Amino acid sequence: MKEASEMFEFMKERGVSPNVYTYTGLIGGLCGVGKTKEALQLLNLMLESGEEPNVVTYNVILTKLCKDGLVGEALEVVEVMKKRGTRPDIIAYNILLGGLCGKGDLDEASKLLCLLVNDRSYPDPDVRSFNALIHGLCEENNLPEALEFYDLLVERLGAADIVTTNIMLKATLKSGDVKKAMELWKQIPIPNSDMYSTLIDGFCKTGMLNVAKGLFCKMRGSKLRPSVYDWNCLLSSLCKEGSLDQAWRLFEEMQRDDDSLPDVVSFNIMIDGSLRAGDVESAESLLVEMSQAGLSPDLFTYSKLINRFLKLGYLEEAIGYFDKMVESGFEPDAHICDSVLKYCISQGDSDKLKEVLEKLVEKDIVLDKELTCTVMEYMCSSSANMDPVKRLLRVANDKEKRD
Repeated sequence: MKEASEMFEFMKERGVSPNVYTYTGLIGGLCGVGKTKEALQLLNLMLESGEEPNVVTYNVILTKLCKDGLVGEALEVVEVMKKRGTRPDIIAYNILLGGLCGKGDLDEASKLLCLLVNDRSYPDPDVRSFNALIHGLCEENNLPEALEFYDLLVERLGAADIVTTNIMLKATLKSGDVKKAMELWKQIPIPNSDMYSTLIDGFCKTGMLNVAKGLFCKMRGSKLRPSVYDWNCLLSSLCKEGSLDQAWRLFEEMQRDDDSLPDVVSFNIMIDGSLRAGDVESAESLLVEMSQAGLSPDLFTYSKLINRFLKLGYLEEAIGYFDKMVESGFEPDAHICDSVLKYCISQGDSDKLKEVLEKLVEKDIVLDKELTCTVMEYMCSSSANMDPVKRLLRVANDKEKRD
């Protein structure tokens, strides 16, 4: 960018007038490195020099302004365009629509799209024009208005594209409007992977597991391959409804599919499902398989194991996984610390309590004030050694000072 600016100055010194392409390239370069103010200054310099920007020059500036959230300034640039006789094209208006929706100003975006649809002095909207607003409305959970613009899109352009349809599928399923989702689905001549994934995920979340399984089978029967996410959606739903046998069969099938081998999330789902069913042996067996597959437990894995063993009354095992979690570099969150320490207190196990506190001190892990007070009250009432708590409080104090 520096070299380009120097060349620009060199050209001016030699009496060579930069043309629209030179200015546009430099403005684009300034926008690309985040120098929006300088890009606007160069645009003004261009206007003062008598070199007229073209629509591409303006669109470069509009894109950067909207990306920075400066939609008001972008609208001012459009007014400058019009006054100087450069008619904004649909790309310019799509940039504005995206900027307005990005800022949450959906009313203004709706008005602008309606102008594009109804006012012949504006360029005709394309599918991107509708997509920006439909996506914004769906993000705000305004499904009725999104459906109105979707119907208008189909009326004006003949059909929605894959992007629009997928946006609407997600929104209708999220709102629980399964009937509308199925209507949209039937309009799709050749669904792609994203659409299958959207529906599988949506039907799993709305409790229509049989429909999700049917779509999954249909997807596998086509040339499309389910992603790991698709498998995980079904695994999670099967475990949640208590169909652990079906989940195991699906998981084993997944392990045989080289295109969609289980990831950490898959193992976590099965570990959690096994623990909920009281099958501790299978959960621990899955940990071994996880390691053999080259995967490492994450914070979720350890959290589930620790909490389940505490509920079963297996303190030693829970502490064992707590140790492994800390050794693996994970910092126990407030919920895990709360569960372990309060269980020690409930069992009157001062030795284990001190052992856990010592580990927290070693790792510079700070308890919240409420839990610290609970621990202190217990240790005072039990006449136990308060040194670990004192050290823990010093760590907390030192950390506060550093922060």
